[in-house]
Parts: sequence; C-alpha cells; structure tokens
Amino acid sequence: NTAVKPSVGGNARKFKIKRGGEIKEVTMDMPKVKIQQNCEAMWVDIKNVTIPVETSDQQRHASILGAALTPDDKLTYANEFKVQAYCEYMIKDALKSLGLLNKVDTHLEFSMYLMKPDIVLVVKCQGRVFFAVEVKSPEVGDEKVFGNHAVAGQIWSYLYAMKASGNQCPIGAIMTYN
Repeated sequence: NTAVKPSVGGNARKFKIKRGGEIKEVTMDMPKVKIQQNCEAMWVDIKNVTIPVETSDQQRHASILGAALTPDDKLTYANEFKVQAYCEYMIKDALKSLGLLNKVDTHLEFSMYLMKPDIVLVVKCQGRVFFAVEVKSPEVGDEKVFGNHAVAGQIWSYLYAMKASGNQCPIGAIMTYN
C-alpha cells in the first residue's frame, strides 16, 4: 500500500526510557531484513471473512465473546483496554472454531524490539509470534482508524519486527469492536 507512511527510519528506533530518575533517549537497531513486495491487496474487507460457527456435527461453538454480551446483546466499553479484551475474545472464538485453540495462543501487550502490539498470536510448540494485532477504540460513525497512516505504520513496524525475528510470512491486523 503506497499510502502507508512507515513509522521507522531504516532499521533504527528511538525510544525514551527512564533510568534512575533521568529520561534518556535510546536508539535500537533491528536486524536487517529483506521485505518482499507484491501486488496483492493489503486490506481485507470483513464482509469477505467467514468463520465457522458450527462443529462438524452441527453443534454451535460456545462463544467467549458471546458470554461478554449484556442482557440486551450489547458490548459496552469505557476504554481501549476493554475493546482489546473483546478483540482477544473474538480471536479466541475464531481459533476455537478453526480447531487451533490448542496450537495457537494469544498474548496481550507482548514486547517486540521495544514495541508492544496490543495482541499477538503465538505458535505454542515453537513460541513463535506470527500475527500482530493493533487494537483501536471504535470511532462513532466513521472509519478513520482503518485509513490512518500512523496506525498502518504501527502494523508495518510490527511486521518488520516479526520479519527481523525470522518469520518469513508475518501477518498483521487492525481491529476495533463496533
């Protein structure tokens, strides 16, 4: 996506950390990697995604997200952390429906090269991160989150970090819950 403005300069990241009461700027270099570009679409429309809701014997999968619904079938939130929890529930429901819950685990605020994606998916037997999710609070009546260059840059940085860690085909997503 040529509209994406990466939030990185080369392989260097600059951070401010607090050490002994002082705030110091730290520069960290990530390993160099080659990211192959292709002409496939970067964004997937949610209308084109199907997750099975029934088992092979036509029984409904139990839903973690469904258990969070209020009596009037709504999900309420006061901050991004609650939205993050709903998104994790939705991911776990999808993993369960696909029969992958025993092979893939989710972690919140997992640190990668001093960056922290909101949710990462990890292959349990390898401990390898293969999917990073950036969660944003839903915007009322507007979808600016999905077209925001800064948010796209965050995902790009996570993909770059996963690639630098040896993941040949990293995957990322931006999620809200609305």
